[in-house]
Amino acid sequence: MTQYRIRFSDRAQSEDLPKIDVFVRKSIAIAIEEKLTIAPETFGKPLRHKMRLLRVLRVGDWRVVFSISGVTVHVLAIRHRKQGYDDFS
Repeated sequence: MTQYRIRFSDRAQSEDLPKIDVFVRKSIAIAIEEKLTIAPETFGKPLRHKMRLLRVLRVGDWRVVFSISGVTVHVLAIRHRKQGYDDFS
């Protein structure tokens, strides 16, 4: 079984994570560690149309937007479900 590495984008680290409540941030970190390091293709739902190269992991009302490159998972953004994906197109 392949162990994937997680890399956070500058946007996810500097803009998204600081805005999220500490308890929610912890549950997101656990979900990323337990799911995306093991099988990101299984747990991440592929997006469609212009964003077909991206995937999203649901963690409660939050969405982790990521892409897979080899054995590296690139976390691009972490956002509330109401925010949508408009700035990714």
